[in-house]
Amino acid sequence: MGTLPNDVYGEGIINIHQAVTEAAFAGELKGNVTDDEGNPIQAKIKLIGQEREFLTQEDGSFQQKIKAGTYKVEVTAFGYNKLETDVVIEKETVQNVSWKLTLSSIYQVNVKVLEEQSKEAIPYAYVRVIDTPLSGRTDENGEITFQRVPTGSYEVLITGEGIEGKKASVNVTSNQTLTIEVNSSEMENREQYWKTANNNYARNAVSSNAIDYQSLQQKWHY
Repeated sequence: MGTLPNDVYGEGIINIHQAVTEAAFAGELKGNVTDDEGNPIQAKIKLIGQEREFLTQEDGSFQQKIKAGTYKVEVTAFGYNKLETDVVIEKETVQNVSWKLTLSSIYQVNVKVLEEQSKEAIPYAYVRVIDTPLSGRTDENGEITFQRVPTGSYEVLITGEGIEGKKASVNVTSNQTLTIEVNSSEMENREQYWKTANNNYARNAVSSNAIDYQSLQQKWHY
């Protein structure tokens, strides 16, 4: 396992500011997030204006040491309306909370992917709605339909073999169709890249994670 403590990755990395804060100036925020019927929700909790966010456990519970002060809190979960509230943290005191999220309205979004120059449909493109669990491939007609998309603003990312990655924004307030045109340099040779099994376009030898490298974003560094 090498020399301990590990100062490169894992639990070996220590946030000194957070450690000192927790030891000397912090209180504790403890609680749970549920729906209107009391069912637990795994949600993201963010302290607005602070570089601090965390996820609840699968049972909706959370417990965090936080520097004493008054904070605006944002609680979000896919498929639910965002909750914004205030919380006061006092030194060496446990602040217990119970937050409820309400279900968002749900709509159907159809995505069509076309080649920018020829306007031909692009089959088997990989479509992902960023920061949601929604993803999949277009069919042989270059289309994919997401049946349950909550109200909100989203970015849709198109990638795939021979496709220049592209993002498009959509504001979902009703059922709608989104057409996205992309650059594809291999339309004429696409059949040789997209082999299928038993004529099922979803079963091919190309990974669903094939993406345009320019669409990658650095999220961390050390």
